[in-house]
Amino acid sequence: MATEVQYSADDMRMELEEKNNRIAELEREISQLRSQLDKFQSIIPFSNPVSPTVTNHNNFGGRARKQRAQGISAEPQTIHDLSQKKFPTYPKNDR
Repeated sequence: MATEVQYSADDMRMELEEKNNRIAELEREISQLRSQLDKFQSIIPFSNPVSPTVTNHNNFGGRARKQRAQGISAEPQTIHDLSQKKFPTYPKNDR
C-alpha cells in the first residue's frame, strides 16, 4: 500500500501562502517586463528598416501592419524656399 501524507490545516495554509506570495512576485515581474517591452517598442520601429512601406507580419497573431499614405506638408521645405518667395502686399484701404 502507498503511504499517504497527512497535511494539517496549518501546513496547507502555509503552503497556500507561499504559493500566493510567489504568484504576487511573478505578477510584479510580468508587469515590469511589460513596461520595458512597451518602452522598447515605442523606440524601435516594428517595420523593416530597409523597406518601411512593405507590409510586415508581426509575431503577435500574424496580423499585417497597415500601409499608410505619406503626408504632404504645405510648409516650405527649406529656409531658402521661404526667402525666395515673394508675398503680395495689400494696402489697408484696398481691402
